[in-house]
Amino acid sequence: MMTSPFSGVFRLAAMAAVTASLFSATSCFAEEDETDYHFRPFWVEPADRVEFGSGHLVGGIDHETHPERGSRRSTTMPLEATLGLGYGFSTVIAFDGGARSVFDDNSTSSSANREMKLRYSFPEWNGINVLVMTGVERPTSGQNSRLSNGISAAIDTSFGTVGIGQLWERKRPEDVRAGQESAVNLFRTGLGNDGKWALGGELRYARTAENENLRRWLLGVGRVVGKGVMADFAVGGTFQHSNAHRVTAGLSWFF
Repeated sequence: MMTSPFSGVFRLAAMAAVTASLFSATSCFAEEDETDYHFRPFWVEPADRVEFGSGHLVGGIDHETHPERGSRRSTTMPLEATLGLGYGFSTVIAFDGGARSVFDDNSTSSSANREMKLRYSFPEWNGINVLVMTGVERPTSGQNSRLSNGISAAIDTSFGTVGIGQLWERKRPEDVRAGQESAVNLFRTGLGNDGKWALGGELRYARTAENENLRRWLLGVGRVVGKGVMADFAVGGTFQHSNAHRVTAGLSWFF
C-alpha cells in the first residue's frame, strides 16, 4: 500500500513540536512564573497568546458509554502538543490514538486521527483574547481529510474565564453536509484552601456532517499537581440521549 507524502510530513512535524517542547521546558522550570491554566477536556480552543518557545503538552483517555452513533462504547487516548511560533502564531499537533469502538453485535473497530492546526491570537484587549485558526484532520482509515476554520474568544470575569468558540468544517464527498460546532464554557482556578483546585463546565452544540443535531454538556474538576502541571477529571453527556455518557481524565503540562 502506498504511503501519502502528507503522512511523513505530519509525523516529522509532530516529532519536531514535541522535541522542541521538551527542550524549551527545561529553561521554563528554572524561573518562577504564574501559569495560565486551561482545562484539557474543553472543546473550545484556548484563545490566549502562546509566546515563542512556550506551549503545553496534554494527554488523557476519553471513554464514551452508549455513544450517539449506535456503538456500545468507545475509548480514545488523545495526545496534543501546542508550541508558540512567535508574533501571535502557534501550531497544534494532535493525535487521537488507540480509538476502539465496540458495537451492539459485539463487533469492534479501531481507528486513529491526526490533526494539525495553525492559530493566530490577537493581542489581549481589556481582558479579552481572540483567536482564529485553520486545521486539517486526517483519519488513518483512508477517508478524505477534513478541513476546518474556527474562531474563539476568552473573556476574564470575576467568576472565572468565559470561553466561546465556533468551528466550520468543509464538506467532504462522503458527508451529507458541512459540519459546524459552537460552545461556551466557564473555567475558574485558584479554588480551595491551597488555591490549587479548579472547576469547569461547558455547553456545546454540534450539527454533524451526518446531519445530526447534538447538544452536549460537560462538568469537570482540575488540580495543580506540580509546577505547570494540572490533572483533570470530567464527566459529560448528550441531552438527546440519556444513556450517552462521557468520562475523561488526563494531564496538562504548561511550559
